[in-house]
This record gives sequence, C-alpha cells and structure tokens, in this order.
Amino acid sequence: MMKKFLSFGKGKIAILLAVVILITVGSCLLNVSAAERVVIENDKDPSLEFVGIHGYTSQAVNWEPVGSFKEPSAGKYEMKTNSYCQWWEADSLHFAYKQYNFNYSGSPMLTATTKLDYFNGRHSSASAGLMIRGSIDPSAPTVFLHCRTDRIMVVYRPGEKQDTLKAKEITAVIDYPVSMKIEYANNKVVCYYKQNSGKTWVKFATVPFINLNPTVCVGLSAHSTEQDFQATAKWTSFETTIDADEGYTSQDPSQGGGNQGGTEKPEEEQIKLPEDLPVADNVLLMETFTDGSLVNRPESKTNWTWDYYTLDEPGIVVNEDHTNRYLYDWNADGKYYYVGDQHWTDYEASVDLTFTSEYSEDSANMFCFFVRHTDITQYGYFDYSVYFTNNKKTGQSINLGARSYHNNPTGNPTNLVSVPFKYLPAVGEADVEISLRVVAFDNKIKVYINDETEPIIDAFAHDNRMTSKVRGVEGETVTAVGEEDIICTEGNVGFMVKNAAVKIDNVKVTKLEDYLGGDYDNRIGGNWETSIETEDHYLSEWKEYGWAY
Repeated sequence: MMKKFLSFGKGKIAILLAVVILITVGSCLLNVSAAERVVIENDKDPSLEFVGIHGYTSQAVNWEPVGSFKEPSAGKYEMKTNSYCQWWEADSLHFAYKQYNFNYSGSPMLTATTKLDYFNGRHSSASAGLMIRGSIDPSAPTVFLHCRTDRIMVVYRPGEKQDTLKAKEITAVIDYPVSMKIEYANNKVVCYYKQNSGKTWVKFATVPFINLNPTVCVGLSAHSTEQDFQATAKWTSFETTIDADEGYTSQDPSQGGGNQGGTEKPEEEQIKLPEDLPVADNVLLMETFTDGSLVNRPESKTNWTWDYYTLDEPGIVVNEDHTNRYLYDWNADGKYYYVGDQHWTDYEASVDLTFTSEYSEDSANMFCFFVRHTDITQYGYFDYSVYFTNNKKTGQSINLGARSYHNNPTGNPTNLVSVPFKYLPAVGEADVEISLRVVAFDNKIKVYINDETEPIIDAFAHDNRMTSKVRGVEGETVTAVGEEDIICTEGNVGFMVKNAAVKIDNVKVTKLEDYLGGDYDNRIGGNWETSIETEDHYLSEWKEYGWAY
C-alpha cells in the first residue's frame, strides 16, 4: 500500500514539476523584458529656475517679455507674464523649469505631473500649462500641454529649429483645476489630462520629441499674447519621476551624446511566433512581418526582400500579447517600402491597417498603398496609389491617384478620385481598423474597404484619362495634366507613410487570371477585349515570340 502510494506520489510530483517547468519556460518566452523598473529620481515641488524665452520677432511682435514667478510655497506656484506665444520656428514665453539628466541606458522614462488651478488669459492664444523642452533655446524641441481660454491643447516642435505643429485640441468650458501629465520615452511624449470632476487620466496626444541633448528641461510655462496685459497662472504641485530598467547605467551629461530619450530597444528574448502558413499557388506575396525583418533570406513568397527607405530601422514591433508582429510607422515623413516583381500584371493586393490616435491634427496623416509600381532609371516612378489623407479644408478622404515619370520615390500622386472617408480616431475613440483591397485587372482599378462587396472606387484608365464611379455613381472623366499617361499596366506593390500613425500588417498579392488577353494585353497596354488566340494580331505575335516588352 505504501509502495503504491509512493509510486502515485512520484507520478504526481513529476507532473507538477513538468507543469511548473512549462509555465516558467513559457513565461520566459513571452516576456520581452523581464527587468524590474527602478526609480532613478523623484522630485516633488522643487525650486524652479525662471526664464523669459524671447525668440520669435516680427514687426508686429517684437517686445521683450516681462514676467515674474513666485517660488513654491506649500506646493503652490504662480507666474505672471506678457510674453507672446509658443509657435512657429522660435518661442516667446516664460518658463519655470528644472533641468534633468536623461542620459541613461535601460529604457528610461520621465513622468511629470502638475495641476493648473487658475489662468486668466484673455487672448484666444493665451496659454498656461506643463512643458518639456530640449533646452531653453527658443528653437529647441518642445511639447506644451496647456489650457487656453476655451480649449485644452497640445502643440509641439518635434526637433531643433522646426516649425511648431498642433497635435490635438478639444474645445471645452475649462473646469479648473486641470491636472496634466506627460510621459517621455523612446523619442515620444504622451500627454494626459483630467478636469476637476475627472477621476481617470484621459490620454490626449502622443507626439515626437527628438532631443539630441543628454539633459531635458521640464516645468511650467505661460504666455498672454498681449503686450499690455500680464496674465496670471497658478499651479498646485509639480512632480517629476525618472525610472528605468533595473541594472541601468548612467553617463555624466557633461560628456554629451544623449540617448535621445531612451531609443534603445530591449532585447527580445526568444519570442516565438507562429510560422507563416503555406500559401496557395496563385499567391504571389504574403508578408506578415513575423520574422521581424524586411531583408531576411532565403527569399520566398512569404519572405520577399523589400526595397525601403526609412530614417532609422523599420518599426517592426510585437503586440502586447506577443502573438503578432506588424510594422508601425509613426509621425515620420518620407518613408517608403516596395516589394515584389515589377512584371506582375493582373492581381488583387490587400493590406490590414490600424490608424491610431497618436497622430497630429496639423499633419496630412497620409498613407499611400501603391499597386502596379515600377521604377525604371530612365523614366522614373509609375504607379497607382490608393491613399488616405487629411486636408484642413476638405477633411479626411480616401483617394485614387497616379504617378507617371515621377523622379521622387516619396512624391505625392496626382489625385484622380476623392471620396470623403473618416479614418482618424478622435480623442478617446478606439483605433480605426481598415482592411484595404485593390483589384488591378487590365486597365481597371477597383478599391474595396473591409467586407464591402461593392467597390468604393471603380475606375478605368485610357491613355491620359481616368473615368470612375464612386459607390456606384458615375463620376466625371479626369484628364491628367500635360501629356502624361495615367495608365499603369504592370508593377509590384508598396506603401508610403507621411506623418501618419498607422500599423501595417498582412500585405498580400494574389494573381488574377486573364483568360482573354493573358499578360500580353498588359505588355502592350491595350486591346483589352481581344483574345490572345486571335490570328494576325499583336497579342498572338507577342505570345508567339515570347516578348517581354
């Protein structure tokens, strides 16, 4: 009996040990970074240095800012100012700040919070709030989360000597006090707020902050935008915290070489994602970004080598659940990616897109999906482009455009068809997921959104003219400017991102069979309704001799 019991007990113990080992191994495989976070510095209600920044000057605006600042008493701060504005390529404002070392390894993050109790600015541009800057230079990279007379707003200068942009704003009756919070890490600043009755932080905006300095200036700022009026701003509490992964290292700021806001990426420790499934014979390309690279070999239908241009490494990231990789392009200009055979003819191309709230309202937020793209040295870039864009005058839209003899791989297409289409989430809204599908067959282009069976854009091209239907309604025929053809009959696929915040996944190209003209009507760019079997015809000659062009 005892022997049987012991035998059973050993079996149970073995099973339990196996379960524990599996759980432990699984946990190790899933965790990107197992390091604990440690606080490097916590600063509550410190004394702040007060400075008038006077950079923007013109004939209309050229006064030296006059202001005053009271040192904190029981966590209370007060500023008076007649400075002009945080805008354009240089700022004119008052700033009470403290400079912090941010030259750490270990994915550092800086968090700053404050509460704006009162602001009596009269001008519509008068502002008071929480600011982070690369330095006190008037043209330094800056993020300003603030209140105006009738709105809460974020404006920012992404890099040194660049123009200021508006990220987000909401028009509201300001219900003081307004709590504000910023988080700075990985070249980004995330902004939050909550008004008097709010109990939870509202994530408001995420903006780029490219600071090349090893230090950063954080503090309170205000301006009145009126030379003859001293606006008053009052805050309760100002607190900053810097934390990083356990085992971080620090470099003396005087040695320079800042880490640009913790851009280093934690090493992915053995993240195992499902292998790509086999694809059907008619699939020309299937890119899921599972391997985390655009250039890994060997090349195959599920592992093409991409031609791309980015300012840094392509932003292939893993989702929070560690079950998928995708490409996330965020608030950068002039990135492009092309892939596939430039002799592809008739096909269906699709991509899954997720537009996030981390965009700036002042930007075009353009995402272009290229089909039938060719790049021939002597002639330039040719392609059709299905693109999303946000125009200040006309609003958000999905468009069909074309490029011919274009000498710039990131040049904008000539617009041919526009359809009003909301694709950007408003503050507090969920990300917008879109499945985009483009059918390129003979001289026809059809654009489908999500599971819709009818195309949102249905167009066909002839020489330099494009005729279209929008949601089944006949549109006008558009003629390209000049003598440029707008018909593209062959090419691979790609995409371009201009200041959008978009996740890109599951790029797929499927061959479509043309049982009438085969690939040869695409080769000669015409005779779309002629059978390849017709005797004494161009198509039959091309087929007979196997001409490529």
